[in-house]
Parts: sequence; structure tokens; C-alpha cells
Amino acid sequence: MSCFRYKPREKLKVNFGTPEFLAPEVVNYDFVSFNTDMWSLGVITYILSGLCPFLGDDDNQTLNNILAVRWNFEEQEFADTSVEAKDFITRLLVINKTWRMGACEALRHPWVTPRTPHNLPPDPLRKCPL
Repeated sequence: MSCFRYKPREKLKVNFGTPEFLAPEVVNYDFVSFNTDMWSLGVITYILSGLCPFLGDDDNQTLNNILAVRWNFEEQEFADTSVEAKDFITRLLVINKTWRMGACEALRHPWVTPRTPHNLPPDPLRKCPL
């Protein structure tokens, strides 16, 4: 496989990838866009819980789960997950790529840019043994 630069004005289709991370447009062999990668970001963010949102018993079931957008926030694994984190995932795992949250919007999302800075005071860092 070779690398190339994606040009948004040129329509592109792909038919490869790890099934659990594929966006619906890839599964359907439709045209992809920058928002196609945002779907994968939603899957990766969900996986921080320790679960995969669309994983089936086999690749076929996984792909069907993706096309049906069949997923939920498992009660036990997401009990301590913030509303902002759940909203971030929900806005990425949208079947229609034009309605899916884009990169700029994701960078401004409250889960990514918290209201209060989480800066550590420099003193404890100096005392940290290496």
C-alpha cells in the first residue's frame, strides 16, 4: 500500500481497514471525507471504556452493527463517564458523515477543552524522582 495526500475536491473510495473502526461509508464503499476519520475517533474514544462499540461475533456481524449504528453506553463501564465525554462520542458515531462532528468542532468540544484549566503546579514536578 502506498501513501498519498487526500484532496477533498477529489472523490475517494476505500475498501480496507480494521472492521471495528470502519465508518459506515467505508463499509458501503461510498465516498469518504475527513469526517470518515472522525467516526474512527469516536470508536477509539469509546474503547477507552474497555469495550468496542460495534464488535460482533465475527466481522460480518461487526459490519452489520456499524451499518445499523447499533451501540450503547454499557451501564457498568460508563457509570463514571462524564456527560461531556458521552456527548463527544455520540456526536462522532453519527451514520451520516455530513452531520458528524468535524475535527475543528471536536477540538472545541467541552470534553476536550474543559472549562477550568488542569495545570499542575511546577513544584511537585521538580520533586518527582526519575
